[in-house]
Amino acid sequence: MTEENNMVKKLTAKEIHKLGVEEAMKHITEIGYNGEIVYADGYDIIIYDNDGGCEKVKVFARTKHDGRVPLSGMVDNIIADSIIIVTCLWYTTKHFFMMSSETLLNNCGMSVGSNGRVSHWIQEADYIQYRVR
Repeated sequence: MTEENNMVKKLTAKEIHKLGVEEAMKHITEIGYNGEIVYADGYDIIIYDNDGGCEKVKVFARTKHDGRVPLSGMVDNIIADSIIIVTCLWYTTKHFFMMSSETLLNNCGMSVGSNGRVSHWIQEADYIQYRVR
């Protein structure tokens, strides 16, 4: 087992999310936008435009590249304007995908477990076209 795999098992979902938010904020700054991390209910980052307006952004993070991204049970409660999906957190080159909340809701899958719990996710094929370079 590699050191990277050991690290993946030690981090909680909350820690992975925090790392994803930090990487998304770093990328937002690198491409020329101003913003701040806020961790409010329903969104994680606020990006400011030159006219004094702002956009609320929710971040979903994955340590790997493959597969679907779990969106948790809160998809119906997203109040963010945009979504950023960060993948490949353990790699030197991270991948960033940005889409509107509406696009996410139109493309996400849903299933109900035997315990009645609802799960939402988005497949890679549904977000790959929204890659930000």
